[in-house]
Amino acid sequence: MAAGFSVMTAPPTGSSRAASDRATIRSWRRWLEQAPALPARRGGRALLISYEFPPTGGSGVQRPAKLVKYLRGCGWSCEVITAGHERFLWRDEELLGDLPTDCRIHRVSGWEPACLARRAVAPLRALETRQLLRAGASAWVEERFYWRLLTATTVLGRGNGEEFWVGPAVAAALRLHRRQPFDVMISTGPPHWVHRVALRVARAANIPWVADLRDPLLNDINAQPDPQRRNALLRLERAILRHATRVVTTCPSFTRELRERFPQRAADTILTITNGFDREDILRAIPADFSGPSSRECVFVHAGACYGRIQIAGLAGPLQRVLERHPEWRGRVRLLVAGTLDRRQRQRWTRDCPPWIELTGYLDHPSAIRAAAGAACSVILLPDCQHARRCIPGKTFELLALPAHILALVPRESDTAGILNAAGAATVVPFEDEPGIVAALERIITDHFAGRLTHERDWARLDRFDRGVLAADYAHCLAEASVPSPVHPFRVESGGQDARPPKVLPAARGPIRRIMFVTDAASFGGAERYVLDMAAAARRRGIDPCLCWLPCREPDPGLRERLGESGIPLVTSCQNSACGPLRFIGEFRDLLRRVRPEGLVINASGRPRWWLSCWLARLAGVPAVWVQHMVEGRDHRRVRPAWLGGRMEGPQWWRIPQALRHRLASLSATAVVALSPADRDRIIRWQRINRERITIIPPGIDCARFTFDAQARRRLRESWGLDGAEGYTSHAPFVIGTAARLVPRKGVETLIEATALLRSRNIPAVAIIAGQGPERDAFVRLAQARGVSDAVRFVGFIDDMPAFYSALDVFALCSETDSFPLSIAEAMCCGRPVVATPTTGARAQIRHLENGWQLDGFEAGELAAALATLYADPALRERLGHTGRLGVCHQLSIDLTLARTLQTLRSFR
Repeated sequence: MAAGFSVMTAPPTGSSRAASDRATIRSWRRWLEQAPALPARRGGRALLISYEFPPTGGSGVQRPAKLVKYLRGCGWSCEVITAGHERFLWRDEELLGDLPTDCRIHRVSGWEPACLARRAVAPLRALETRQLLRAGASAWVEERFYWRLLTATTVLGRGNGEEFWVGPAVAAALRLHRRQPFDVMISTGPPHWVHRVALRVARAANIPWVADLRDPLLNDINAQPDPQRRNALLRLERAILRHATRVVTTCPSFTRELRERFPQRAADTILTITNGFDREDILRAIPADFSGPSSRECVFVHAGACYGRIQIAGLAGPLQRVLERHPEWRGRVRLLVAGTLDRRQRQRWTRDCPPWIELTGYLDHPSAIRAAAGAACSVILLPDCQHARRCIPGKTFELLALPAHILALVPRESDTAGILNAAGAATVVPFEDEPGIVAALERIITDHFAGRLTHERDWARLDRFDRGVLAADYAHCLAEASVPSPVHPFRVESGGQDARPPKVLPAARGPIRRIMFVTDAASFGGAERYVLDMAAAARRRGIDPCLCWLPCREPDPGLRERLGESGIPLVTSCQNSACGPLRFIGEFRDLLRRVRPEGLVINASGRPRWWLSCWLARLAGVPAVWVQHMVEGRDHRRVRPAWLGGRMEGPQWWRIPQALRHRLASLSATAVVALSPADRDRIIRWQRINRERITIIPPGIDCARFTFDAQARRRLRESWGLDGAEGYTSHAPFVIGTAARLVPRKGVETLIEATALLRSRNIPAVAIIAGQGPERDAFVRLAQARGVSDAVRFVGFIDDMPAFYSALDVFALCSETDSFPLSIAEAMCCGRPVVATPTTGARAQIRHLENGWQLDGFEAGELAAALATLYADPALRERLGHTGRLGVCHQLSIDLTLARTLQTLRSFR
């Protein structure tokens, strides 16, 4: 007796049969509506590379589309790189509705015939848009150009030319990774050459790579490839198994074969994650009043493509013999072929198709599900070959999740047969056993008309094939692959050519345990606070940090005190601040040998000899990140920079200009870090650095330390001699503060002028200016000249910045140019409303009247008008402060900045 059948002594009556069918449908729908609970997984960012992706239709797009859909719920956000043209055989718009709304899909145009033809007719399309050319002319030319290119690639032995997509896809993947590093990369076919993209990206950037082998690379269902093609596929398979961090297959037999053929690789790095079914797709496709297949006719449905050895004649021939034996079934038995046929089969069945066979062609996903659910029996065709024994058709799992009997013409020893027999309600017969197929068809048709055909399965057993459960397993695989391991997937053994490890070892992506922050400044400022906060965050993370102050200058007392409090060791190269380049090179090399850091974070200030540190780190084999803090801005007050875009440092014209020094350093650095997109654009424009080498990582804030402190507010305001009364009356002071180095470009004079304007309007404004610098005396004289010397307080260097911000009513930053001023984020984190001039650094942080006040210009009158509005509206100040803190905590925390920097160091090591 065939598997899945139950024998009844007497056929059921019509009422009992209907009741039994309704009970089966109810139990099936209850199971379908109860999705299994999923375990929590550690997430991250993943790059998925798939040449075919929705709205492209067909079976090949189901797996990548469902991975993107369900990995989102497991904590993994996916970005997709796919083909940039639309010349695919099938199109299914329904699949786009499943994708997450925040999924970024990058459709890359390569050098395939489809993309080349589209580029070639771009001028004609422009003429059509301007109505200078007849409508449709560009499409006519494109079609003919495409077919000629396709003929050329076929003659050259390149098939349809889709392999020419590899190079542009590699460039796009590296560009995305350098812009914002990925934790892991996934490549999935078909076609198999997609894995070449991931292989080249993994070699170039050391990204952990999960190779998803949906099918074996050698497919003997079609005609055997020529020897050259076969050898190329075997070389690709060896490269995948040698360099991929994890290899995922969809069939246990294929996994076992790979483990046997590659014994040098650790067995636990080759695993099986099958395809599955999507409960949501089935519930959407099948109406709520679905009552099962009709009892008046017996419909067989084959959903899928028929090509090569998968011949529809293997089912149509036996069914023809059954109908010849049983004339009473004519008109009541039909075969519905819901899929595509290859050219030879299409020509045959289009010319000579019996009336009981219906060829629907390609159906979209919901229509195919409805057709299979309404059938008395679904059919799976899989001839006996090596490919059939090493793969499980993807539609098998969707058919198992539907209340219909399954006739599987597959090898008895295959994994497909084992899954179907374990689930029940299935009949398994070899595709080549024609007498057995005839007997199975007769039994199925007889039992269907008699009401004995079983549709009930062990539904709980099928939960492991739910797409959500499989995605959770995939998320666990991604998490393991993204965690650096000192052990390579290959077990290196003595002897044998295959035992040699690859040139690129995942051990190079190991965790960084010792990191050195290199910086130089004449005094303590925002960039130096950023360095110390990064070092403290690294220590909290279990990393051993140290700080190198270069070139050869001692830090000021304020920095010494901060270092003593943080416990971060300070290392120096040489003691002479006037050392020459040769001595600097020798001392810095000795420093690297003595400290032995595993990564460098170099904060660029553009000083002489500064760029040499990147080259020395490269010679020592230490990955170095070049962080450009002081990228000069251009606004209405600045002139075009000097030679090569570089600002000359005073009269020392003989020194290398700043932009050229930055360019020399960037060529040797592992990666270049810009603080904002505007800084990146300036670096590209002035320093001529490749965009792919630049990563945007904004500086971070220690949100646990920068918070509003009411006690510190009262204490500090009293020390400043301000009225302690709170509230906004005519007698309470309106405290405006700024923190900056006292130099002209920081706009301190603008704040003094604005304070004088506020005082003239009877607003009790008090300006608190924190910081030191050479222009302090000039600013004091300006306050005296404006008659506001009593309203402008110069409080000098302040170590407790959270208390300083808490004591203010409004924080104002009036700089003429700033790359990314940390003081804005710090004031926001303390809940203070911020008013800032339109520098690029301020525009990157402030959304006008959402989390701060963005001025349109640099004039004191405009600043005074904004401050007067905030003085009159306490509710606006409170709202801006609250919104600003939320944004900083979510996007600019120092731990997030450190994690991004470490990821950049690991990715390019």
